[in-house]
Parts: sequence; C-alpha cells; structure tokens
Amino acid sequence: MPRSFKITKEQFKSIRDTVHCQRFIREFMIDIVLGDFRDVHFYRALELGYDNREASKHLAYYCKKIIAMEYNENLLTKQSEDKVTFIVGDAQDLSRFDDGEMNLIFSGSLIEHLPEPDKCLAECSRAVNRGGLIVHTVPNLTWKIFNMLLYYPFGIKTVLRGIFLKNKSQWTGGPRAGKPYLDSNLQPVGKRLSLKNLFPKTHGISGSHLCVFRRWGQKQWIKMFDKNSLEVIEKVRLPFYFGWGYNLRLLLRLGNSLDLSSCTTYVLKKAEK
Repeated sequence: MPRSFKITKEQFKSIRDTVHCQRFIREFMIDIVLGDFRDVHFYRALELGYDNREASKHLAYYCKKIIAMEYNENLLTKQSEDKVTFIVGDAQDLSRFDDGEMNLIFSGSLIEHLPEPDKCLAECSRAVNRGGLIVHTVPNLTWKIFNMLLYYPFGIKTVLRGIFLKNKSQWTGGPRAGKPYLDSNLQPVGKRLSLKNLFPKTHGISGSHLCVFRRWGQKQWIKMFDKNSLEVIEKVRLPFYFGWGYNLRLLLRLGNSLDLSSCTTYVLKKAEK
C-alpha cells in the first residue's frame, strides 16, 4: 500500500500566492520522499529538470553535492553555489557522468515531457550506484482530469484579471529577452492569449489527450521502469493540485480533504541481475 499525504489546514494557511504554492508543493514533496534520510545522506546527487533555485537548495539539505541539469538554458539564470552546480544538458544523455557516479538521481514531473523517456531511465540506471536511489515524480490521471476540467474556469479568470489589471505584462507574461522561451513540449511560446489557447494542450510530448490517458497509468510506468532494469521499492501518493497554482483554492482544499492525489512518486533502485 503506497504512502499517502495531503496538505493540512495549517499548511494551507501558510500559502500566500501561486509562487509560494508551487515552491511549497515542491519542497513538501522532497521532504515526504527523502524525510527518512536525515542531514547529508547522499554524497553526490543529480537533479534532472531544474525547477527553481530554492527547490534545489532544499534538496541540498539531504545531499553533500548536487548537479542541477536543465535543458532550457534560459531557466539557469543563477550562479552555482557551494552545494549546487547548475549545468545545461539533456536528461536523455547522461554520458558526461561515469557509471555508478551518483548516489541519488531526482526529478519532479520531468519524464512525461521527454521524447524518449526510456533513454533517460536507462541512463539513470547506469549512472546511479548499487546503493543509490532514483526518484521520479509523475502526474497521474487525477491531475490530468482536473487540469482539463478547470482549463476554461481558469482561462476566464485570467481574462477578467487581464481586463482590470493596469500592468498588462502581468497578463501576457511580459516581454522575454534572449532565446525563445520553451514550454513543456519544448516549443517556443509567446503571449498567453491567442487562438491556439482556446483548447487545452496535451501535457508533455503526448500527441493527444487520449494518449496521455493510455500512458499515465501506474501499470505503464512500472512496465517502463522494469524494462530499464529499475525496481520500484516505494510508491508515494502526493497531495492534490491541478497545475493552476493557487487559483481556485477552495477546490484545491476540498480535493485534499477528500484525500485525492495528483502525482505519484516512484522510488527506484537498480534491479538485481
């Protein structure tokens, strides 16, 4: 039976806005999964798909050294620190790392975005040592269902905010300097309001919403892990959220009170040969 967690009323009170909500969920997930490992447990860790600097620093609580690798170099605006080194790279190609070099490989909502997730998983299996852990968090079908159902309510709220906001850049996302910003499907995106946004996009690299429902089931993930010589040692049901930050917060609280879960974390190790 997988461990299950939800955000309590007291924790909800500490969340102030969307930015803080996203950071809270990320750090909450790290503590849930790695909470049994006190202080500096992992000597060398690799974070795939850099989320934000504060999350990487929080992960560093459990590690002596972290390499945070991100495909989109525009996201890596921070300088490396004592524990965290930021690099640009592809999660499907970890050839720069030696066999068994890592004690921990960690990603949050990454592998469903990869064109060839099998390559990433095979590389993770190669790069982690025998006693190390591989942790991948992926959204489940509950996340997908609510993300689609709330697409138009959230869009209406966004339009209304855009009408009444004095600073329109808060609505459109503002100008972006440098190389084009890449969305979750690795496609350049511009302003948020356009005809293309009238219908929900698929999440990750799936070609259709139906394809997402076929691929995101627990059996499919476990089958993919097994194919790449990875053994699931624990499954963790994470709290309920739906990809729209801290908007529609009453529904967010209701889902947690009903013990719904939007993401599952798979804790893996190298399968014994």
